[in-house]
Amino acid sequence: MVGVSLALLIPAFAWGAIGLPMHFVTLVSGAGVESATGLAHTVLNTCGAGLLLRVAVARRRMLRGRCARCGGEHQGRGRRRVGPPARLHRVSADRATAYVLLCGLLPWAAVKTAWLFGATRSA
Repeated sequence: MVGVSLALLIPAFAWGAIGLPMHFVTLVSGAGVESATGLAHTVLNTCGAGLLLRVAVARRRMLRGRCARCGGEHQGRGRRRVGPPARLHRVSADRATAYVLLCGLLPWAAVKTAWLFGATRSA
């Protein structure tokens, strides 16, 4: 299931990242930013594609019985599958940070939902 998800998501994010060279040329030429939200969307798609590619590489390494981090074979492990790394002490803090950042999407989702039901901008 993870492999299928990665096979579908990586091209989707990569397709959204196609415009990055155009934004780069526009910025370098001094023409300014045409759309700040468009640039942010393209940069986020690029980052998403890069992160998903790293996940795909780590998964492929694990399926081949190698270390997910470095791709090598470690002493004493043999050819068996390498398990996930030991839990770090910051896992709960990282999870809390992720939840806070996800809450930042709630206003956007509320506005889009209101627009879906016909709400208009009031001045």
